[in-house]
Amino acid sequence: MILTRHNLLRFLLSNNCISLRELLNDCWEVHDYSSKNNNFAFISSSKGLFIKQCISDGDKASLFGLERESDCYILVGGLASLNGIIPKLIHYFEKERILVTEYVVASINMFSYCRSNEVCLQRTASLLGMELSRCHFSLSQVVKFSDKGVKFVNQKPSIFTPEIMSEGGDVSIAQRQCLNIVKKHSDLMNGLTSLDSEWRVNGLIHNDMKLENCLVRFSNEDPEKKSIVGVTFIDWERVNIGDIAWDLAGIIEGYLTLLSSAMQQQAKKTHLFDHSLELGEISGQVRAALRVFWAAYIEGSKIEPTYTHTLLKRVAKYSAARLIQSTYNKLEGRDELGLDALLQIQLAQNLLSDPELNREKLFGF
Repeated sequence: MILTRHNLLRFLLSNNCISLRELLNDCWEVHDYSSKNNNFAFISSSKGLFIKQCISDGDKASLFGLERESDCYILVGGLASLNGIIPKLIHYFEKERILVTEYVVASINMFSYCRSNEVCLQRTASLLGMELSRCHFSLSQVVKFSDKGVKFVNQKPSIFTPEIMSEGGDVSIAQRQCLNIVKKHSDLMNGLTSLDSEWRVNGLIHNDMKLENCLVRFSNEDPEKKSIVGVTFIDWERVNIGDIAWDLAGIIEGYLTLLSSAMQQQAKKTHLFDHSLELGEISGQVRAALRVFWAAYIEGSKIEPTYTHTLLKRVAKYSAARLIQSTYNKLEGRDELGLDALLQIQLAQNLLSDPELNREKLFGF
C-alpha cells in the first residue's frame, strides 16, 4: 500500500493509530512533506502524528534507516528521562514499510527559530546543551543495560575519507568541485583523513544531529506568548554507537552556518559600514550562543575537567568536517558552487589549519 493524502486517514483509522472519537473531537489537517520517501503530518491544534514510508524498493539505506529509527524508539520507550526529548513511537508497520510517530505540534526547528527576528540565541542554546547532555546520558544507559536486543554498529562518517566519496556515479558537478577543492588543499585533506584515528566509541549517538533536527517546543496553553518548554530531537534514522563529539559538532556546525549566512548577506550589500555593524552583532550572538551551549552540555554531562578539553579539541575538528559534509550534501543536483558553499569550506579550512587558535576565534572559548 502506497500512502497518499487521500488514503492516509483510512490507513490510520483501520490500524488504530487514531480513534474515531479523536477524529471527531477536533479539526485535523494533512501536510505532505514527501521527497524521496512519503512523509506526512496528520495534525490538530493539540496533537499529531508523523508518518514516514519508504517507497523506493532499491533504496536499502532508506529502509534500513526506517527500521533503525523504529528500533531506537522501541529501545528508549518508557524512559521518563527522555519524555519529550525523543518522539514517541506509535507503530512500525514492517510489511508496508511505514513508521508512525508522535508529531510535536507546537514547535519549530531550531535553525529556523534562530534565523527569525528578535530571538534570544543564548536561551535556546542553554536548553539545547542541557537536553542533549540528558539525551546522551540516558542513551548510554540504554546501551549498557537494555535487554531488548537491538544491535548497533560503529560506522565512521564518510567525510573522513573524501577520496571514496567521489567514486559514486550519482555525484553532481558541484559536489565534485567541492571534493576537488578539498583534495587540492593539504590542510583540508590531511585534517579530514586524520580524524579517522581520533574517532572514539563512547555512546549511542543521533549521528545526524543538526539544528534542523532539533525542535523548539512551545507551550500549547498560550500560543501567543510562545513559552519555550523544551527541545525534541527528531529523525533518528542514522542512530548508531559512536563518538558523542560528532553530535556536538553537528550543533556547532549549525551555529557556524548561521554565521556564514550572515557573511553571505554581507557580501550582497553595498553599504559597508551599516552591515559591518550588523555582522559584528550576529557574530557576537553566535559566539555567545556557542559558549552557553557548551557550558550547559558540560554541566549537564558532569564531564571531568581533565576530559573536557580533550573532547573540545575533537569537537572543533569534527565541526570542520561537518561543515564540509553539510556543504557536500546541499550541492546534490547542483552544477556549480555558490558563495554559501565557498564560505562553509573556508570556515572548515580555518578550523583544520590551526584548530586551537581558530576554535577560540570562532567559538569564543
